[in-house]
Amino acid sequence: MVEPAPGLAEARWTTVGSIGSPGRAIVDGRGLVTPWPGGWSLDWWIGADDRWHMAATESGVRQRLVAHSPVVETAMRVPSGDAVQRVYGVPSPDGGVAVVEIENASPIPFAVALVVRPANPTGPARVERIAWRDNAVTVDGRTALLFMKPPARVAASTLDEGDVAEIVTSGAAGTQFPEPLRCKAGRAQAAFIFPLPHTAVLRVVMPLVSPRPRWWRRGRPRPAFPTALPTALPTAEAVAKGWAVHARTGMRFDLPPGRLADAVEANRRFLPLFSDRSAELPRPGPAPPSAAELQAVLDAAGPTFTWPPGHNAQAAARFLAVVRDAVVFERTDGLDLCSTVADGWAGQAIEVHDVPTAFGSMSFALRWHGDRPALLWELERRDADQAVVLRAPGLDPSWSTTEARGEALLAPPVASQRPASPR
Repeated sequence: MVEPAPGLAEARWTTVGSIGSPGRAIVDGRGLVTPWPGGWSLDWWIGADDRWHMAATESGVRQRLVAHSPVVETAMRVPSGDAVQRVYGVPSPDGGVAVVEIENASPIPFAVALVVRPANPTGPARVERIAWRDNAVTVDGRTALLFMKPPARVAASTLDEGDVAEIVTSGAAGTQFPEPLRCKAGRAQAAFIFPLPHTAVLRVVMPLVSPRPRWWRRGRPRPAFPTALPTALPTAEAVAKGWAVHARTGMRFDLPPGRLADAVEANRRFLPLFSDRSAELPRPGPAPPSAAELQAVLDAAGPTFTWPPGHNAQAAARFLAVVRDAVVFERTDGLDLCSTVADGWAGQAIEVHDVPTAFGSMSFALRWHGDRPALLWELERRDADQAVVLRAPGLDPSWSTTEARGEALLAPPVASQRPASPR
């Protein structure tokens, strides 16, 4: 099998899915899509006019999130342009689906091979049977892929026959699929090849119903495996816009533009994907983080703002808790606002909305009048009679108040006392 180049594929991935459907898929740093933990994966190769380009081994592969949302975009360089893959979740009555779309962003046509592989980012997976009929592919008897149109060519192999990549790259793929394709060693694999003109987009649907999903219980009927495409299939851009609307509620941090702000917005959207496990942030730490500590967390994050190994609720919640502690830190007698303010933030506006604390929901805005910070705040106190002391030690250590709401023009921060800025 074609394996990722050493040092390029880490045990790191990004989760995609949809709120309201339990199914989740993971996308590794090269666009390998796994529809359930420990299962088979869908790889992607591009047949350009020079050669076949395989995302797992190419050097010109980049990855990002579309609009900070759980829409993973992986771009691979091909002659004169890019092949761009996007993966995102869409709700469905059957547990949700992942949509994999590939766009030809090069000036000439190319071929796309969608490849069922007996592996995933954590290691080998077992695939004994693969079948194809019309617009559906099944893996071990379960619907695995649903096509908008049949592929132009196909290729398949088993452990004894070698890697399916050899069939595809040699030009030996044909129009007939072996029936049945079986491999007792569990190494069955298959490639489905589609022509893709310039600017065109190919979409394929992956049902996210595992052989025995977490939400299935003994005694219930086995979950259905869909065999038809959803009636409405939104684009990646439409899904990203939907996540943006969802992100307008709850705790929000409007930070100065940069990698920290991007990481915050991404993980605010990721956390609802794990809400069945944990949606609450950890309690405050013993002290607010320094700018250097924030930078260390950012340096460890990948291009989609996840941390190895894997991608889970705990990592997203811990990161958001660190940022929360930097801007609203709980003390026994009150709250510190902007404990961590860096040089790069001087003169930059900040807004923090609806941060839950032991004293109530805290919101504030930071503006600047020349070199002086102006603070506007509102604390929705749980106990109207409790005196809550508000301070802003990263802005003006001499300022404090017990007023639940108000505004104040603070003294200019001392530049020599401010830590370095997170990038």
